[in-house]
Amino acid sequence: MNYIPFERKKPNNTIASPKDLEKILFEGTTIRLLPNGEPLVSVSTFLSHSKHPDDVARLEAWKQRVGVDEAAKISEAAKTNGKETHALFEECMRLGTIGDDPVWLKSLMNRLRPHNLKKIIAIEEFLISRNSRLYGYPDYIFLDEDGNYVVFDLKTSKKFKQKEWIEDYVMQCLCYSFMVVEEYNQPMPKKVIIGVRVGESSDQLFSFAVKEYLPSFRERYKRFQQTALFSEMRRIANEGSDLHHSAKCS
Repeated sequence: MNYIPFERKKPNNTIASPKDLEKILFEGTTIRLLPNGEPLVSVSTFLSHSKHPDDVARLEAWKQRVGVDEAAKISEAAKTNGKETHALFEECMRLGTIGDDPVWLKSLMNRLRPHNLKKIIAIEEFLISRNSRLYGYPDYIFLDEDGNYVVFDLKTSKKFKQKEWIEDYVMQCLCYSFMVVEEYNQPMPKKVIIGVRVGESSDQLFSFAVKEYLPSFRERYKRFQQTALFSEMRRIANEGSDLHHSAKCS
């Protein structure tokens, strides 16, 4: 894998972190407010609140099967593994080091070659989408040789993934794709790429055409709109709009 230059492109928003935004708690869930009062939630919050009921039931059944404490330990171990994986990938991607890198990393870099990624414009940049009322940190945003923006997300897993198992990963990347449109004044990305480190020595790479998954995203967003959380966000947005209108008229 050749060295890929990092040339940060500033997004339209000037907010460095969600911590810079006012915080509201609704039934234990964090809502952030933009300076104009618009409410946003994180991509992870959107995904957890828009799951299909069957997926929610399967997750709860797994927690009951392994035990709540064990489930928490597994989650924490995954976070630690994820941090190490991202650090190794970033070093290799930005510096081009391959010699003594792990087998999974060498393989993943080789799998990325056909995608002709020429420049990194964002690494875990805080991005927002006012239209979808979401914020998040995409792992990487690349430019390919044709000037197309490409969202890339890196995951870890103990087992190999089937394509149909990773809908949440795809939906996460679609959220980031909407942010690319708004933050960089670009067309919707044509594809998203998901890399997976499997165990200590294996890897997978998935590429998804965005337009093929837009119907699934719309269905997912409809479920989100039916939640109490979204109703509260709508109430906050309407209240903020009324206050803004009153301020302009006064």
